[in-house]
Amino acid sequence: MDFKQFFISCIKKHWKHFLPGIITLLIVDIVQLFIPLIIGDTINRLEILDIDFNGLLIRGFILMGVALIMSAMRFLWRYFIILSAFKIGFEMRRDIMKKLYSFPISFFSKNKTGDLMSIVVNDVDAVRFLLGMGMVAAFDMVILAIMALGMMIYYSPSLTLIAMIPAPLIVIILYYFEGPLHKRFLSIQELFGKISVKVKESIEGIALIKLYRLYGIKNDEFSELNKKYKRDSLVVTSIDALYNPIVNFFMMGILGALIYYGGGKVVESSMKLGDFIAFTRYLDIIVWPLMALGWVFSLYQRARSAYERIQGIMMQENNIISGDTKLNSIEKGISLKNVDFSYETGSFKLENINVEFKKSTLTGIAGKIGCGKTTFINLLLRLHDVNSGVIEINGVDIKNYNIKSLRDSIAYVPQEVFLFSDSILNNLRFADENISDEEIKKVLEVSDCNEFVKNLPNGINTVVGERGVSLSGGQKQRLALARALVLKRPFIIMDDCLSAVDSETEKRILENLKEKWHGTTSIVVSHRLSAFFTADNIIVLDNGKVESQGNHQTLKEKSVIYKSMFEKQQIEKELENEL
Repeated sequence: MDFKQFFISCIKKHWKHFLPGIITLLIVDIVQLFIPLIIGDTINRLEILDIDFNGLLIRGFILMGVALIMSAMRFLWRYFIILSAFKIGFEMRRDIMKKLYSFPISFFSKNKTGDLMSIVVNDVDAVRFLLGMGMVAAFDMVILAIMALGMMIYYSPSLTLIAMIPAPLIVIILYYFEGPLHKRFLSIQELFGKISVKVKESIEGIALIKLYRLYGIKNDEFSELNKKYKRDSLVVTSIDALYNPIVNFFMMGILGALIYYGGGKVVESSMKLGDFIAFTRYLDIIVWPLMALGWVFSLYQRARSAYERIQGIMMQENNIISGDTKLNSIEKGISLKNVDFSYETGSFKLENINVEFKKSTLTGIAGKIGCGKTTFINLLLRLHDVNSGVIEINGVDIKNYNIKSLRDSIAYVPQEVFLFSDSILNNLRFADENISDEEIKKVLEVSDCNEFVKNLPNGINTVVGERGVSLSGGQKQRLALARALVLKRPFIIMDDCLSAVDSETEKRILENLKEKWHGTTSIVVSHRLSAFFTADNIIVLDNGKVESQGNHQTLKEKSVIYKSMFEKQQIEKELENEL
């Protein structure tokens, strides 16, 4: 839907809050019109001495009552309308995040994190602000202007005609600036996303930047984006800054003309002094809608640009469709039959993959860097779909399974570990809040974490810091494995997740997994072949194809790649021992 349809749909959906807000706002506008009326009538009576002190006191109390009503109603319209706007912002962020969660990995490889963050935070705020204060200002602008104009016509049609001379000029100015403002707002929001990406990259890579002394290069890249952002922001700010002085200039000129003509009417006694003062007060009331016109116009352009970027995400279709069949258990294992896959860029492909993962077995995946191990794993997780062939679980095409139930059956441990800035215990309980102490002890034992956890200052209650900064790489990887084991899922995939531990520790963990974690079908990706000595089956990949498969002894004899890798690693091990 376009922006106007979206705007209307939001009001319809939240009409129970918007309606009371609009009613209270209308009451404020109506009550506000009584102030010039009371002041004008009081001055007229003072001019002819037709009022006593009691009358003045009553009028003073009436004005205080009007101010009290306006204050109460302003609180209410802010509560109802601004609350609705925040609810809409909440719903928009929820829907965007839900959409992002549904996208395949390929989407995130084409869209940068900073851009997505900018859309979720800044662009949603731009739309929300228009639906909140922008809507208030727009309604106030129209209703208050019409009612104040009516009162001005009531007092003097001829003076009203003079007062409205600038209105067509202001509309022409706004129309002239519509195109440039929209383009600049769109540019500003895109640049903000790029700046967010650059800041994120610089902070995450600060160690490398310092190590390789890349301050100048990175600073130049950031400065260039910052200059563009400043330039476009200055253009928008200049237009906004220009609008209000223009309106003020026009209104001061009109006020000067009204003093001359209106003052002449008072001198000629064709208009009462109080009526003229009331008229000028209504003119002051109309100045706000004229000022608000430019502000609302700016908010509208900003929100429209933001909505276009939001729709750029929401209108994208997910090409990985969830099936209807629920996967309750993995009884017959997993098989890949004649599977072919290639990325959209054509940079890499898997060809004619035919392998089987039997239930309750440990299967290793080996191969040189870039041979397709991670891509292979991503197909099992349905982060990508095959181009041809079929992946079957229990003899059923993986595409027929509900994606949630499929992924609920798999524990995945990536090489890049993410730990929360919390205690080790809470990091483990993130996977299952109800895990018992005995189960925690078991997963720590299987993942070989017991010893180092006991040696920490507060044991299992030690806070690991942001991303586990207080732990070594190997310790973080072992805890990530322990957290995955907490899930107790029938299928576990370890994508080179023990690369930071030594070969003996890795071997010990995999033996624990096979001997103490019964009933689990395990797939282990590793660059160290010593991890596969006790594996039931090993798949050797070479440039996207299965070069060979079998156990360790078999592959040493029949696989050229496996034999070469094994001999090389044995030489490296001997050299390490000599040192």
